[in-house]
Amino acid sequence: MFGGKDLPKSGALVVGEKDTLHAHGDYCREFSLLSGSEPPQVDFVKSPGHFQEFIAAIQGGPPAASNFPNYAGPLTETILLGNLAVWAGKGPDSEGKKILWDSSNLRATNAPEVDTIIKRPYREGWAL
Repeated sequence: MFGGKDLPKSGALVVGEKDTLHAHGDYCREFSLLSGSEPPQVDFVKSPGHFQEFIAAIQGGPPAASNFPNYAGPLTETILLGNLAVWAGKGPDSEGKKILWDSSNLRATNAPEVDTIIKRPYREGWAL
């Protein structure tokens, strides 16, 4: 039970400042907002599929929608930020800790305890 509502065992739950999104099922093809609000309508280009996008991109067409700088990199950063919040929490049964993230400098501004997870310190004489 979350927020007084029973949720299916599969799917994803994204808790934000304005609402909570529940994506249903194993592949999260559908979602709903727990407040009952209607999500805003967003215009986007429907993908013909990863393979077709990849072929078009290597033939000089537009970059694939899941390219690294615009999609995969920021998505990975977001997922890893969730891991930092869990890590900074007070044990396995904790809700975690809210992390204030400085994306430009890749650091948590309010959680110095996670600095060594973000970037491992090197031994003297070694650097990247």
